[in-house]
Amino acid sequence: MAHAKLASPGSSEPTFAERPLDTLPSDKGLQIDGISKRYGDVLALDGLTLEVAAGEVFGFVGRNGAGKTTTMRIVLGVLDADEGAVRFAGNPLTFETRRRIGYMPEERGLYPQDASRRAADIPR
Repeated sequence: MAHAKLASPGSSEPTFAERPLDTLPSDKGLQIDGISKRYGDVLALDGLTLEVAAGEVFGFVGRNGAGKTTTMRIVLGVLDADEGAVRFAGNPLTFETRRRIGYMPEERGLYPQDASRRAADIPR
């Protein structure tokens, strides 16, 4: 199995996160391995494991409270998982690697639609 080589400090080689996606191992992408997260007594994630291949577009669908946002916050480094690991192409995620992950949450605007309509004076 081929592994991406990390560049050493001061090297002219691109770091792992700077490498074009087509030069990464083709069988590896985002790997979520057994992540769990608790908020007090509430278990938000219970050992979630999934893999998204490099270059693949992936979407979560589920009811409110299913753990979609918590999962993405862990992947993006906003939250720490209580258990488990998140990797990209077999390597732990870094700030530079996370910059390459696109995320569009359900709430796309800064304000609720009604506030936006009022601000733009758009009738219902």
